[in-house]
Amino acid sequence: MIGTALRNTALAALACILIAASALNEGGFSTAAYTSQSSNAVSTASAAVDWTPPTVSLTDPGAMLKGSVTVVANATDADTGVAGVTLQMQATGAAAWTPLCTATAAPYRCTWNTAAVADGPYDLRAVATDRSGNSAVSTVVRTFVGNSFGVTLADPGQVLRGPVNLTANLRNASALAIYTIRFEYSAAGTGQWSTAASCTSFLSASGCSASWQTTSIASGVYDLRTTATPLLGSTVYSPVVSGVIVDNTPPVVTMTDPGTPLSGTVTLAASAVDPHSGIASVVIQYAPNGTSSWTTACTITQAPYSCRFATTSLPRGMYSFRAIATDVGGNTATSAVVSNRRIDETTAKAAAMSTGTTLTAPATEPAPATPTPTVAPADAQEEGF
Repeated sequence: MIGTALRNTALAALACILIAASALNEGGFSTAAYTSQSSNAVSTASAAVDWTPPTVSLTDPGAMLKGSVTVVANATDADTGVAGVTLQMQATGAAAWTPLCTATAAPYRCTWNTAAVADGPYDLRAVATDRSGNSAVSTVVRTFVGNSFGVTLADPGQVLRGPVNLTANLRNASALAIYTIRFEYSAAGTGQWSTAASCTSFLSASGCSASWQTTSIASGVYDLRTTATPLLGSTVYSPVVSGVIVDNTPPVVTMTDPGTPLSGTVTLAASAVDPHSGIASVVIQYAPNGTSSWTTACTITQAPYSCRFATTSLPRGMYSFRAIATDVGGNTATSAVVSNRRIDETTAKAAAMSTGTTLTAPATEPAPATPTPTVAPADAQEEGF
């Protein structure tokens, strides 16, 4: 009875499970798989064929311009070719460039009407662009525009000493007029002008020159200009030439004591300073004591002013040393002589020994040891002898 009841209960439970499973399957579960697909448009990448900028240069139109002038540039590009060249100008020192024209085919040139700008110094340049967009800028060329009567000071040089020839150039002057020309100087940046020299341009449209003795003023940095005054007319002034160094002061130089005795290769040295134009070179020389037969050991053009010198080429004896300094202006100075310095290999070795320095002799083979004979004591002799 009990076994039958348990079996019936188990069958009933199994039937319930089967019914529930069937109901779930009929509830709409699907075995379909979801597939996602996407597509992109085809992209094409291409490499640039020209990474090199063109080459460009500007032809110097001349130092003095007036009226209409032709400005010419040269440009090439070996890859994609030159697309165009823009010629530009600016007043010297200005912040922005002004285009004169853009030429798209050789010859790359344009006409510049200089009468449309004020007289004075100007800078010119060319900018070239190739067909790939690469660009290059030429070296700047400086010129001067002078459409009215005026005067300019020829470049006197960066460093001046002694008598200096100054030249004034007139422009648009009358060959039948008389002009008084004055050269002036001022301590740099002060604007306090004094007369350096003067001359008269008589029945000449070119100008004149005069000598300025720069030793009449202190060494230093100066601004220079020139003025021109016609017999019947107003004075005109040239552009200022700034930062000119006047140097009539010799440098200061000292020979460093090389010591004594000297042997082998030694260091020779000197110190030199020049507060105005700077040191151009230092020459170190030697001579046998008591003579004026100076020989150059070395020439040094930049600090430190020292060199290595082989004494082995000199005979033994007493020598003197000195240094000669020359500045950029051409002034020279000679140091005090350092004398009584001995060059002698033998003396150098003796001095080394006196200071406790070990001098090593060449190695030699040691002599073989000599055996020392052994003598037996008298009391150790056998009896009977």
